[in-house]
Amino acid sequence: YAVMEAGDVAASHDSRGDKNDKFYSDDPTITRAIAGNGRMAGLQRAYTIGTAGDYREMLLEDDLHGVDPKVIKSMKQPVLVRVMSPQDVTADIGDRSNIASGLTFNAVGQAVNDVKRLKAINSLTHARTYASGLPTVETVQDFIEQMPESERGALLDSTGHPTRQAQDRLQAALFHAAYQSEPLTRLAAQAMDDGQKRIINGLMGAAARVTDIADTHPQIRQLIANSAERAVEAARAGNLRDAEGERDMFKSDDADAAERAILQIFTRSTSAAAMASKLRAVALELTAEHDRINTRQESLFAYEPRSDREVIEAALEKWDRDHQK
Repeated sequence: YAVMEAGDVAASHDSRGDKNDKFYSDDPTITRAIAGNGRMAGLQRAYTIGTAGDYREMLLEDDLHGVDPKVIKSMKQPVLVRVMSPQDVTADIGDRSNIASGLTFNAVGQAVNDVKRLKAINSLTHARTYASGLPTVETVQDFIEQMPESERGALLDSTGHPTRQAQDRLQAALFHAAYQSEPLTRLAAQAMDDGQKRIINGLMGAAARVTDIADTHPQIRQLIANSAERAVEAARAGNLRDAEGERDMFKSDDADAAERAILQIFTRSTSAAAMASKLRAVALELTAEHDRINTRQESLFAYEPRSDREVIEAALEKWDRDHQK
């Protein structure tokens, strides 16, 4: 991969479809767009009329291409390209360039990349969901519209409706944005035993709401993720119920007590749906408490803050009362 000035790459045609004679000349010093001519012409036009700002920002935030952001910032009209030597440009290169290489992102890499794309356009928070916490069809369709046009073919079926792959992609992106735990994101895409699957499905159902608070309350996100990782490890070892009593000596008493309080959600819930509902309730109550503490600290009114463990236990007690009716 490399980054070049848009004007230094010759596309076969311009954005209006007019032929570019420079592209077809015999000059060996010209850098030509062998594949992606339409994309190159569109980017050149976007820079000309001043609408390439989002592209430039996403290029700066994307670290998968390996180009130093300082290099990109030093350029006026940067475009991402892949450079080929002349001897590699075969007669069928156009067809070959449209075939997937097979070296696609793994599940974690794809989720990380999708999160970066969606964060760049502020399309991660306040995702519309069903009562289960999973994204609605309309939310999936919005997600597809934010993806590059070259990727939409696999995300829509022949009738224009989202495919299962599109649903999985969005759920994985929300999941990673919520918990930012590569082990959990990786596990969500893999085969697993029933105990682990129930935990992951519960986390999935709460992901959209945790994503809403992830940036402003990272400590809450980390608390839930840490507890989930402990639960997954316990489920893998076959002693999930015993996890509540296992003290983590590497954490403070307060942090360990809070994590073990959340562990009850994973150890005592009868279904993934109940687990997701409890996680959403706990995340909401923790957010309200942290906001309340911050507000009171800036005022003259005294307020005795509750510990995270106390907030979690209160939220779970309220959940139990509400669901016993």
